[in-house]
Amino acid sequence: RQEGIHVALDTCGYVNPDLFQQLAPMADLFLYDLKFLTDELHQIYTGVSNDLILANLRYLDAKKIPVRIRFPLIPTINDNLIELEQIRSFLTTFQSIHELDILPYHPIGQSKYRRMGRSYSLNTITEPSANHLQAVQNFFQNAGLHVKIED
Repeated sequence: RQEGIHVALDTCGYVNPDLFQQLAPMADLFLYDLKFLTDELHQIYTGVSNDLILANLRYLDAKKIPVRIRFPLIPTINDNLIELEQIRSFLTTFQSIHELDILPYHPIGQSKYRRMGRSYSLNTITEPSANHLQAVQNFFQNAGLHVKIED
């Protein structure tokens, strides 16, 4: 960064707040994963609470550090209207968040889990349709967010 190189930090935000606050000023942009707003769902699917994640995101906003949210859209898991509305309402309260990348679920992770000898709990999930992705994109764009669907 001191050499004029743009620095982006890709994180889920599950970081000790002291360390996070030390690192935050060193980045020009945060690519920030947000999987769920409902803490119970976050705990079920990730094994941890999202309290720390949301607190660190609020810190970035308070410091006016630009954030690009990366939202993995997983059919039947986090694409229900209640969860989407909560995420949309939450994101629109931030000044530093202007962009949202929707990351459509894909089963690529299955082979990684097999190689690690772990069971893959999402093996019955299918990829979202193009129509569903467009509907979710429109849902967030209607709240004033710039939304991009990643490939």
